[in-house]
Amino acid sequence: MKTTLQNIIRKATAVVMITASSFVQAQTKQSAAVLNIDSRIAQVTPVELGNIVRLELQQLNHFNVIDKYDAEYIINREKLVIDKCYGRLCLIEMGKSLGVDKMIGGSYEMIEKKIIVSLSLVDVKTGSTEKTFTKEYLGLNKELRLITRQSLKQLLGIPIDEKELITTTSENAFPNKVNVQEEYLKLSGPRFGVMLFTGASAYKFQSARSAGGYDAPYPGVWQFGYQFEKQYLNTGDIQVLFEFIPMVNGLDQGLFQPTFTVLHGIRSNKNGLEFAFGPTMRISKLNPSNRMLDSKGVAVWNSDFVLAVGRSFRSGKMNIPVNVFFIPNRNGHRFGLSFGFNISKINPKNN
Repeated sequence: MKTTLQNIIRKATAVVMITASSFVQAQTKQSAAVLNIDSRIAQVTPVELGNIVRLELQQLNHFNVIDKYDAEYIINREKLVIDKCYGRLCLIEMGKSLGVDKMIGGSYEMIEKKIIVSLSLVDVKTGSTEKTFTKEYLGLNKELRLITRQSLKQLLGIPIDEKELITTTSENAFPNKVNVQEEYLKLSGPRFGVMLFTGASAYKFQSARSAGGYDAPYPGVWQFGYQFEKQYLNTGDIQVLFEFIPMVNGLDQGLFQPTFTVLHGIRSNKNGLEFAFGPTMRISKLNPSNRMLDSKGVAVWNSDFVLAVGRSFRSGKMNIPVNVFFIPNRNGHRFGLSFGFNISKINPKNN
């Protein structure tokens, strides 16, 4: 019984101490207010920007931020005019009327599809601008809260995740759900490559035509085609892709062998690494009895399964995908290398 009572007293004491500590911290925090933020962004008002900055400042828990409705009450009671109150002198006057230690003001401006954020932290008591911050972001209108959070952290000296920052500032960052707006990215483009045969397929391919071969100087063919790619899932770090790749094989050998490949791919937004798999179908001449390559055989549809890994390299808006692939087959496995290029394009309807 005594032990139980001691545990209850110990827990109650801990709760009181935590509550007292939180109260002391709340009392030692400086107070701050946010009014309207000057907006030069279409369809975004100064009031909306002010609300965004106030909300994100409250969530950072760096200041005791005056409530929106309390601020409105004082403004109406004192008959204050806050329209176009963006400069230091006006912010100081408003800060004195609101009874806060700090005021945060600034502007958001769209210039050449870039958002320029300028914020200032004004000390009401000294009448000085304590800190200023200006940064250029990508024109991501739908990510103003994220941009604001990043800007406030940098203004106040709060540590910020560089990986998160690069998604709103770097055009060369791999596309993700933030910097492609509506999760739509067009990465279609031409593909070139070479495929090598092994085993019985390689032997047959290099055999004389009289023996049903192709009299090829080497056991492989060059490939030329086009990749149609569509991103249908995006978690920020990972994209899930659908790829359709029609190609023509063997033009270097005087052959015309069309292939159609359908792949599902998973790509990292951080480094461009990709893994893909799916079926491939091709028209080729086979011996009906053993399903081997045979230049004298019957042209039929033939199917296999493809496994591929690769990486997309970026130069500005250009993507340069490089992939290696493996096609298992009972008559001889096939290996290949392909590469291409394409330009990242955000869906115009989202601009």
